[in-house]
Amino acid sequence: MESNYLYYDPVKLFNLLLNFNHCVTKPAWNPTTCQYDVAITTNLLPLRQCYQTATWNPTTCQYDVTGEQPAAQHVLCYQAATWNPTTCQYTILNR
Repeated sequence: MESNYLYYDPVKLFNLLLNFNHCVTKPAWNPTTCQYDVAITTNLLPLRQCYQTATWNPTTCQYDVTGEQPAAQHVLCYQAATWNPTTCQYTILNR
């Protein structure tokens, strides 16, 4: 008899999805529906500043964002250092 359903091993699917930055609940058998219940959540890469890095944390199922804006350079008394987010560095004014 031909089936219209694709069979998958829920445990293998669980392990596969963990490798692709997904949050997955462990498969649980549902005796009412006679199927495994699996919840999948995809987390998109968060917005970051140019000096920040996002690293996937499979324990918390979130991205950890790290990195701090560099300290301003020392300038002469008539100069000013202004942060430029496009170039990700300070621009020295009045050179």
